[in-house]
Amino acid sequence: ASDCPSAGAAECACGQTTGPGPRHVSEAVDRLFDATSVDHVLVEADGARTMSIKAPGDHEPLIPGRSTIVIVVVGADALGRPLIDVAHRPERIAELTDTTVDSIVTAELAAAVLLHPGGGRKSVPANARLVMAISRVPANDEAVTRLATMLTSHPSVDRVVTVPLVGRPPFARPPGC
Repeated sequence: ASDCPSAGAAECACGQTTGPGPRHVSEAVDRLFDATSVDHVLVEADGARTMSIKAPGDHEPLIPGRSTIVIVVVGADALGRPLIDVAHRPERIAELTDTTVDSIVTAELAAAVLLHPGGGRKSVPANARLVMAISRVPANDEAVTRLATMLTSHPSVDRVVTVPLVGRPPFARPPGC
């Protein structure tokens, strides 16, 4: 059982703050933004359970309606590996991309799931800018270049950013979180 409740704002044992349940997330984020002097509210709408690529479940992602920027993240380390080994919900990705869970994640397969209306573009508000982020990018990687080119050329994508692979990540969740 998780130390982090799924309803009502609370701080978890791991230091993260959780918010309200799915039915109220958009309203709660709007109230938080309106009630504070902050310029930005960052919401993790849909985690991937440490996997490098994912497709959202039926109830995900929980993106507040007033979101102005939505960032969809994929790990470059998924490229060239079997979907079943690197994906959260590999069956869902296979369904969206007309592949199998044993398929190798290519730049084309990654782009297909990230750009699919039921994949990376699911629930993105009409007025929000869509940013695709490719993390854990090794130097001079041809597959990442192809993926970034495919994403950049899509009309719904505002920007593609790459995050280089350099040593240890700048932050990490404590174990069990």
